[in-house]
Amino acid sequence: MWRFRDANNGPVADIFRDTVMVQQLALPCSPLPRGAHVSGRWLILACADSPDRSDRDVVLYRFRF
Repeated sequence: MWRFRDANNGPVADIFRDTVMVQQLALPCSPLPRGAHVSGRWLILACADSPDRSDRDVVLYRFRF
């Protein structure tokens, strides 16, 4: 199970196996609603692009856990 939340130092993803947290990832941005997809051991995360960049609407990040 993945849980996305805001922490003191920015957005994070908590990764649980059953009820035990096994890893925590610091995220570069807050994910869009329905912007996360888990495939195998990969997390694909869609984030709203920062206002100072106008060439794209969405930035995709890829994490392996």
